Amino acid sequence: MRALLGLLVLSAYLKSNHLSSKELFDEKNLWCCIQGSHESPSSYVTIDEQLLGFRGRCPFRMYIPNKLSKYGIKIVLVCDVSSKYMFDAMPYLGKSTNTNGSSRNITMDNWFTSIKLADDLLAPPYNLTMVGTIRKNKRDIPPEMLATKNRDPGSSKFCFDKEKVLVSYTPKKNKNVLLLSTMHEGCSVSKTSGNPEIIETYNQTKGSVDTLDQMCSNMSYNRSPSQDVL
Repeated sequence: MRALLGLLVLSAYLKSNHLSSKELFDEKNLWCCIQGSHESPSSYVTIDEQLLGFRGRCPFRMYIPNKLSKYGIKIVLVCDVSSKYMFDAMPYLGKSTNTNGSSRNITMDNWFTSIKLADDLLAPPYNLTMVGTIRKNKRDIPPEMLATKNRDPGSSKFCFDKEKVLVSYTPKKNKNVLLLSTMHEGCSVSKTSGNPEIIETYNQTKGSVDTLDQMCSNMSYNRSPSQDVL
């Protein structure tokens, strides 16, 4: 089974997935014998969305102009930060879409992040901390965290509410970014970069879904039924 899986990965990498299974590995019933094992994610995971190109009829097909495919089905993915392994995914069907998890930290962008979500994730049964950028139009954000006038580049403002930490960081004059964390405490700043540790954590853990997306676009495992007849 390991040899077969290795051959399938190799065929995707070499763009030779048009070959039949018989040509790849002449052994009967292997497909029926394959059983997936559950990957155990590390302490840091990333949640993000991927657009699978699709132009057929579908009630939840979306149009996202800044994506390569533009039309398709949005998939919400959870990927392990260290291995980039995708261990959970579901199609986005609207605001009623639900996601789950437990005892880990989730990194997310401002499409997901909100004060309410941070509180909900901390509570049972999820028990999750989170780090994420947050949009400036959220009503919970104090006006002082939005102001950029007379702020020096590289400066940070912190706001605290129970387990939540909100940081307003000014990367350059008259511009700031906001990040929310339930993982960090205090006003910790990296001695090396001068950035708040919340930003350091976000930058180190945000890219696993993007890496998976890039890998998926470069490699295809698609096979027609006629290729898989042994």
